[in-house]
Amino acid sequence: AETLYEFGNEDQHSRYIPRVCAGETMSMDLTEPDAGSDLQSVMLKATYDEASQCWRLNGVKRFITNGDSDIHLVLARSEEGTRDGRGLSMFIYDKRNGGVNVRRIENKMGIKGSPTCELVFNNAPAELCGERRLGLIKYVMALMNGARLGIMAQAVGLCEAAWREADKYANERRQFGRAIIEFPAVYEMLALMRARADATRAMLYETARYVDIYKALDDIARERKLTPEERKEQKRYAKLADAFTPMGM
Repeated sequence: AETLYEFGNEDQHSRYIPRVCAGETMSMDLTEPDAGSDLQSVMLKATYDEASQCWRLNGVKRFITNGDSDIHLVLARSEEGTRDGRGLSMFIYDKRNGGVNVRRIENKMGIKGSPTCELVFNNAPAELCGERRLGLIKYVMALMNGARLGIMAQAVGLCEAAWREADKYANERRQFGRAIIEFPAVYEMLALMRARADATRAMLYETARYVDIYKALDDIARERKLTPEERKEQKRYAKLADAFTPMGM
């Protein structure tokens, strides 16, 4: 929803954002069978249908979190004959319009609350979000900064939970007449776990600050022209966010 808010038009804001606020779900449909980390290789095709005045999406997306969502942001190739990121655009697909089948739901070890799906787009109607050709080089990069923060927060939570369980066990388990946490080797392991968990949390908070600042300046820029100093700050913190969010993965 944040990406739609940042790059969609006012009409799209009025139609989709209230639905998200009311509890409908969204997904970002990026990866494909032959395009995982290398999103420049995305080949799901978007063609404009003059008769119905909309775009049509055809192809397959794989490993899509919340793949059965109500509203999808879909990265697709809109420019005929291109093979790199400059031919990709972002589209909005509404589940109400049909044209997409969930072909497979992955059987995962955890995070069962959000289905990870393989989707088949068959002439699915969609509308352009933002401008053509900016789907990967601008919109996905902005989207991933927020998504990566979520993954970083998950990692911090897992680190904290693991340390608490280990600390509890080390205090309860007794050998040779004392709790095993009193043995230097065990204490050192727990101390390193604590230090790494705290370091990870500190990096998460600082990275979130970078993202908050540049996005706040983006919002201000919608209302008025930024001063030269603000523009400089915006670019600085956007670069910091781009650099630090992948480190949390």
